[in-house]
Amino acid sequence: MDIDVGDIILFRGSGPVFHVLSFILGIFEPEWRKRKGKPWHTGVVYRPGYDGWWLIEAVKGGVQIIKHSEKEMNNTWNYHWLDKVPFPAELHEFRRVVVGFPYDGKGYVMTILAYLIAKYTGYHFRIHDQRHYCWETTSLFARMMGKPLQETWDYPLISKILDKLESKV
Repeated sequence: MDIDVGDIILFRGSGPVFHVLSFILGIFEPEWRKRKGKPWHTGVVYRPGYDGWWLIEAVKGGVQIIKHSEKEMNNTWNYHWLDKVPFPAELHEFRRVVVGFPYDGKGYVMTILAYLIAKYTGYHFRIHDQRHYCWETTSLFARMMGKPLQETWDYPLISKILDKLESKV
């Protein structure tokens, strides 16, 4: 598997929350509904490990650096989004900024809700706090590295993130 520091990793969705939210998203996003093997959780490759990779991820315990084995990484989608491998100082600054933020489990629901409101009314709103969910953490990483996944005002929504990653624009 061709993985590099700074890559964005997507993990396959599972569990009841994923199924419900993914279904709701699919109602309003036909391309998402058609997608096979839907990714849901995201992380950023922080550094290589002896037999795997260390990723910065927003998980139930908060934003953390978590080690994943080579075997775990074989079941993911890997995107070389950045034009170059980030300098260690850039990665350490990102780590310093996000690691330790509490997890925002409601962020997924609020993002999907805000996206739908904006889609049908044209009214965009964002709630900013000191909690993070994985899409938001990955989006902040791309922005801090100089290659944003979406406009500043737009929502870090998995379907939109995936569209951007796959377009390589």
